[in-house]
Order: sequence, then structure tokens, then C-alpha cells
Amino acid sequence: MSFILSLFSVILGHPEGKSRPVSVRRLLDGLARSVIEDKLDDIYVELKSQDTRRQSAALFLLASIVKRGMGLASEVAKRFDFKLPVLSKLSKLFRVQKVKKAGNGCNHGRKRSSRKAFVEFAISFVEVGNPRLLRWILQQKEMFSGVLRGLANDDADTVITVLTTLHNRVLREDSLVPPGLRSVLFGSATLEQLSLISGNPMAGPVADIAHDVLLMVCTDPQNGLMPGAGLKGNQKWLLDLMRKLKPNKVAHHKHLLLAIVKGRPNLCSVYMDEFPYNLEPNASTSWLVDCYIFLRELMLVYNNLHQNIAAGFAISLVTDIISTVDVDAAVATIFAHSSDESIARTKELHGQLKCIIPRAFTRPVINKGLLHSNILVKHGTLRLVLESLKLLNDLLTSMETLIKDSVAKQGAVSFEEGMVNLQNPPGLNSLTHLDMHSIVDRVDLSPDKARTEELRALKIYVESEIRAELPDPQVFLKLLISSSAKHSVIGVKRPANFPDVALKKSKTDKSSESMDILISGLDMLPADVINEDAKNANAVTSTDEKKDEMTVVYDIWELTEDTSFGNKSKDVDNFFRSKVFDVLKFSLRTMPIAFEGSFDFFKILPDNPADLSIDHQLSLLSLLFEYVKHSAGSRASAGAIEAMYRHLHPLINFLICSQVKDIHDQAYTLVRMAMISTGAFDQNISEIDAWFEFLPGYIKDDNLVQGNGIEALRSHFAVVISFLCDAVSTIGNNLYSYLNQMHQFLLDADFNNGKCENAG
Repeated sequence: MSFILSLFSVILGHPEGKSRPVSVRRLLDGLARSVIEDKLDDIYVELKSQDTRRQSAALFLLASIVKRGMGLASEVAKRFDFKLPVLSKLSKLFRVQKVKKAGNGCNHGRKRSSRKAFVEFAISFVEVGNPRLLRWILQQKEMFSGVLRGLANDDADTVITVLTTLHNRVLREDSLVPPGLRSVLFGSATLEQLSLISGNPMAGPVADIAHDVLLMVCTDPQNGLMPGAGLKGNQKWLLDLMRKLKPNKVAHHKHLLLAIVKGRPNLCSVYMDEFPYNLEPNASTSWLVDCYIFLRELMLVYNNLHQNIAAGFAISLVTDIISTVDVDAAVATIFAHSSDESIARTKELHGQLKCIIPRAFTRPVINKGLLHSNILVKHGTLRLVLESLKLLNDLLTSMETLIKDSVAKQGAVSFEEGMVNLQNPPGLNSLTHLDMHSIVDRVDLSPDKARTEELRALKIYVESEIRAELPDPQVFLKLLISSSAKHSVIGVKRPANFPDVALKKSKTDKSSESMDILISGLDMLPADVINEDAKNANAVTSTDEKKDEMTVVYDIWELTEDTSFGNKSKDVDNFFRSKVFDVLKFSLRTMPIAFEGSFDFFKILPDNPADLSIDHQLSLLSLLFEYVKHSAGSRASAGAIEAMYRHLHPLINFLICSQVKDIHDQAYTLVRMAMISTGAFDQNISEIDAWFEFLPGYIKDDNLVQGNGIEALRSHFAVVISFLCDAVSTIGNNLYSYLNQMHQFLLDADFNNGKCENAG
């Protein structure tokens, strides 16, 4: 009987039977209809038999009938009993056990199953493409749950057929399948099967198709899982899938994980709360095996790097997740769910805070990562802190915007522009927009005053909560000082005319055990401690290890191929320091109070900017720019701004040596402020600009870019620049000296007046 059914299946499914003249096609359609009307019971008998060949032949026949067109497909859907108990068994993949044969070892047998035929029968309804039929047939759980739950064990052709058909017929934008039905179709078990396929490194294009389907299902609210406008979604299934992904081993899984958390901070916070990877390296066998799989991708086969790189990757993964969070959506979510209770108590708010600093990354863990002896762990930790600070800055900026909008609706008068001009020296406002708090006239506030005050209280609450989890600013300063002290390019020790304004002089004749920490891999062991035999044994592999380290650095920071370190560890260290500058910049912006009076950042200015890369120069000047903005309104750091003229020489070198517009503009602003800090120009910008006209290179000349034009110009006019800097420094020193004398004179006069009054 199975041979007859197979023959009918081949005839009805042959392409010639569909493309021949109408008369032939009608005859074959009539034959197919008669099978459905008269022989369906016989097909049931074949399906209920225990012979897989008979079952497969019956299913192939039904599939060939359905594929002939919508009319016959609807007829089969109407007459066929989808509640047959045997259907659940037909979708399983049976394996024939090994059978022993006397004297000849084992006969492995063949794999026999009706699953392939079952899948073709189920998918044939979807291939027809009738929207009404599609919505009805997808509700037959016994059919499609069996198809999708065993998909990971199917051959490549079957998987491609199923996923491509679902992609083109069900998941497309104009599909009439409702989101609720799509979510049932792609349940938790189906999502797990698709993740197994996408994570199979040997699957090739099959894995790519599974990944594309997962992206559509998990990120598009119309597919029923991701919450959206008016759609509840199913976050439980999404979270279950996120927990099962292996982003430390599979690139598709990492991409999918980041796509899910993007714009859904609540999913991000829950995942971070249960972060599945260990941050502390250990010697367990399973941990080392997982580590090796990851390292194999990067060709890092040296045992001494295993633990550190894996820990760095765990931090890098969290950094990627943090960087995908949509701050505007997060703030909107907070205020959308806070109408009936205090905002500071809402679950949404605490969810956003977990996105910035996950619970797994406590302050001790981050401090340990920043001060780790391995450069890769330090890079990963530093990027985590940088992304967290960026996210915190965006969150505070969005909240400040809401506060300003709320105040504006009340009809209050803002004096922000005037206060900016009062609190910042001239020259700073011309090239940058300052994020200053609005100073609002408090008369005649509208009834929304309570809401505005709650927003301000919320901002203060967020600042205190996050800053308590971020590393202590002294850790960043320690990284900065240590890395600068090890390189002559940037030194914290300035010439004699650059006194320390805000930082106490550290002892140089005594070593501090607490400071003896390897920073950026720069600290070197004494020569007598190094084992000569070990050094010779490792000399062959040291170059390869450095290359592998740079590969991981590229991955941690997601650098493009245009970024080149020239295979030099010095370049990697310089890049690390530039990122330390970025972290300090955002720290000053989000935690200004923590840095008051702690360090004079102008002391890290190099004498020759040409020794730094372009990115390094930009990061350094941006840090100084932020430092000036912060110090302008701070009493503790006011002395550093008043003494800016003492750093005029290196700032002028930046101005005349750089052909990059951003660097030139920032240096120009800082040089103007340094001139103003002398108090000699009466804050007259025009007079200062007139002095700049005499500086070589002040007006950029593209011809100087060629060859050593910049360096030659700098050397030729060094006397002119030195004269201007000495003149400005002398004026500033004398002026402040006169002011100190006048101050002392007034104090003496007041004291003498008091004595006279007491004597009278």
C-alpha cells in the first residue's frame, strides 16, 4: 500500500501536473479531491500503522494534495482530523539502536522516521499562502509544535525549508497572523531550538537563517514576544531565552542578546541581576573549558592568559549590553509608571539603575579590575566604567531636560544664560554648550511645582545611588598618575614654574606598598628578580602573545580596522591612557564634587603634542575642557583656574602644532582662558586675539602639513613663543603678588583700626 500512495504522491506533486493544459490539471485535481473524499479513512489506517514507510507515504501524499492549490488545501484542512493521537508521535525522530550480529561486531542500522514527511505536510499549508487558511492552520498546536520543537535535530534542507517559509509567510509585515498567535507558534521550546541552531558553529547558512528568524521574533512587537505599543508581549519567554544564550561563545547569541535589551531596560536589568558569568577567575575544570572555547576563537592558546582574558570578556559583554540601553526610552518608562507613587520607589527606576551598574559589578570588583595586573582585564573594566558613566550622563541630562520643560510650563523666568556668563570665564562659552542647572525665578509657580520638586529630588536620588556604586575617583587618579609617571611623553612632574596648585607633594624618597600595583602593565620588576632561564624560554612566544592581546583589545573596544597600533605595546598603553582621560571627563561631569581640589589636571600636559596620537590629544583636551568648566563654579578648584597662565606654553604648542580642527579649536579656547587668568587683559577677548596674530601657525596653513613643516615652524619660532609665555607668566605672578600685598595691607589696617577703637 505504501508504494501505491508514494506513486500517487509523485504524480500529484510533479511540476508537469501543475503546468500542463487546464484539462490535465483538472483531472489531477479531481483525482486528489477523490482521495480526500473517499480514501481518507484508508490514509488514517496507514498513519496509525507502526510502519514508518507507510506513515511517510501517507503524509507525503497529503502534502502533495495541499500544494496543488488553495482549494484543495482548504478541503484537506476541513476534512482532516488534526486531533489524531498518532500525530504527536509522527513528528518525533526515531533512531534505530545498534543491533549485535554474531561474529561481526555491531550493525549500526539506519535512522528511520516519519518526521521529514510530517514536516512537509505541516509546512505545505503555510506554503499555499492563503491568509485565512494560515490563521486557522496555525492554531493546530499538535501540528506545528511538533514541527518546531524538534527542528534542531533535522537536516539542513528541512531546517532551511521550514524557517524560510515561516519567514516569508508568517513573520512578514503584511502578514495577517495576529501577534498572539505568532507568540504561541514561537514558544519557549521553539526559541530554544532556534538558539541551538544559530549557535551551532558547523551549521553555516542554516545558523544564519535561524539567527535572522530569532531577531525578527524577539525584537518586533508584532510577533508577540517583545512588548510594544498596545501589545503586552511575553517577557518571561524572552528572559528564559536570554538565560540560555551563550554570548561568551557564539557571536549570533551576543548579537541577539544586545538586540533584545536595546530599548527594553527592564529586560536588561533582570538579566544583569542574574548575570551568568563569573567575574573572578578560578581554577575549576568547567570554567577553564568554557574559557578555552572562547580563547580558541582568538587563537589565545597560552595557559597564563586564560583566566584574565575570560574575565575581561565577561566585563566586555556587560559593557556591550549597557551601551545598547536607550536612555530616552528608559526615562519615559520611569515617568509613565510613576503617577500613583513616588518615582524613587518605582520598580522602573531601580531597573534603570541596574542597567547602569549591574549588581554583579560591585565597587570592589570594579576596583580590582581597574588595578589588575593584566592589561586585558583593565581594558574591559575601564570600558565598563566608561559606558556606565556615559549612560549616567545621558540619564541625568534627560532628567535635567524634563526639569527645565516642567519649569518652562510653569511660566517661570530662566536666568541660565546670564549665570553661564557669570560663572565661566570669557572664551569658554564661545565654542561649547554648557550643561548648567537652570536658575529659576521662584515667584508665581504653577500648581505643577510639586512635580518639578519631585523631579529634582529624583535627580539627586539617582546621583547618590549610582555614585555610591562607581569606583572612587582616587582610583582613576591613581591610574592616571601611575601611567603618566612611567612614560616621558606625559609627566606629572612639571618644570619649576609649574607649581602644584591643588595636590600635595608626594614623597619620592619612600616607597608606598599600597601604590605598588601594576597599572596598564607598565610597572617593571627589578632586573635581579627576573629569572633569566624563564625569560629565555618565553622569548619566542612573547611576540605572539602581544599580538593576541591587541586582538582582544580590538574586540573589547570594538575598534575598526582603520585603528592601528602598529603591533606596539606602547601604542596600546597610550590608547589605554586616552580612555582614562575619557573616564575622568565623564566623572567630572557626573561627579564633580568628588574631584574638588584633588588634582590639577593641567599638570599632565605634554611639552610636545606631536608625541601623542590624534585620539590621545582629543581625549586630553576634552578632559581639560571639562575640568575648566567644573572648576569655574568650584571654590576648591578655583586656584587651578587662576593659575592657568602658568600652563600657557604647552597649550600654545597644541594650538600651533595641530591641523585637526577639533584639537585646534579646543586649544584656542584654553589658551584664551589662560591669558585671561592673568587678570591683565581686563577680559578683553579682542586684545588677546590680537596677540595671537603674532603666533606662527595660529592661522592654519595646509602646506605645513607636508613633511616636517610643523616641527620646523615650532623650532624656528620657539623663542617668540617662549617670550610671550614668560611675559604672560610674569604679569600674572606680579599681579597676584600685588593683590596678596594689598590683601595683607587691608588686614593690617583692619587690625590697627580695631586696636585704636579698643584703646579709645
